[in-house]
Amino acid sequence: MSFFMKHLILLVFLIVSSITAYAEPTAKVTIVVVDVKGVPIKNASAGVVFAPENFKEGLTDRNGLFQVSGRHESRVYVPIGYKIYYFASAEGYYSSKSHVYDYFSTFKGIRGSRTWEPWNPRLKITLKKKIDPIPMYAYFADWIKVAKQDEFLGYDLVKHDWVPPYGHGVISDFIFKIEKNTSKSNEVEERLSITFSNKDDGLQDFFFKEERMPRSIYKEKIEGRFLSSSQNAPINGYHNKLEHLVSKIVSIRKFNESTITSYLIDSGLAHYYIEDGTNYYFRVRCTDDKKESCLYGKIYGNFDFKSNTVRFKYFLNPSMGDTNIEFDPEQNLFKNLKNAIITP
Repeated sequence: MSFFMKHLILLVFLIVSSITAYAEPTAKVTIVVVDVKGVPIKNASAGVVFAPENFKEGLTDRNGLFQVSGRHESRVYVPIGYKIYYFASAEGYYSSKSHVYDYFSTFKGIRGSRTWEPWNPRLKITLKKKIDPIPMYAYFADWIKVAKQDEFLGYDLVKHDWVPPYGHGVISDFIFKIEKNTSKSNEVEERLSITFSNKDDGLQDFFFKEERMPRSIYKEKIEGRFLSSSQNAPINGYHNKLEHLVSKIVSIRKFNESTITSYLIDSGLAHYYIEDGTNYYFRVRCTDDKKESCLYGKIYGNFDFKSNTVRFKYFLNPSMGDTNIEFDPEQNLFKNLKNAIITP
């Protein structure tokens, strides 16, 4: 063998050894996909994002299991870092939200064959079955103007408009009031109050918070395809008034939010933060103590407000007494919307 060939082989060996030595550790997980009763779902599509450019997916076996391994970044790597994201979907079911697993705490082995610990954790995903998707009024009131402060103004959910004299609505389903007060010490207090026309109308909060994947990381796989609420709104437990209170210290050079709180009347104190996972069931148009006269619906996300505008996304079932709130995005009763609602 020539002198040149010997050095070429040695160079290739050193390059390969270097790449292997600094290869990232391998992580292994088992995705377990079941329905709400805990029954395994066969042939569900499961996916795992190990790193920004390392996404793997496959089908579950008869026990609802999908086992997969991949390289997981050990150094700080924006936007994922030490997390992996995982999700699942299946025919006849709503997709899961995106889940995150961030308990990989250490790794073992020599460089080139290191593995993340814990090795092969079982990660459970529960899918909701599609039961009876229905047409609903679904609308995103995106920073709509409140014509007057310090006064209660009615909003019609079927017309998605204010009642006269500020719009063409007919029935005051939600009644909003925005108040703003400034103290001598430059503390500004803003309050959003929401009340109702009938004593049995009201709101009931529920919590659902998705671990959001970075926008560029396979978000299109599941976006808008999971059911955040239950299939039916509850019959009881509604509260007739909601208040959001925001207190701020304002000066010429700085703007500090000091207190942000929310009161769901008669249900205690909760933090008001637009991304805290708060959603609501609601019912409106209840007459004469007859629950079969009520219209039921849901709000995805919290009510938000600033200055003289409010923002909320609602879904309303137009059938009296029907608690079904499983929305079919293909059958929105509002037509030709600028921003289509794709979330069930």
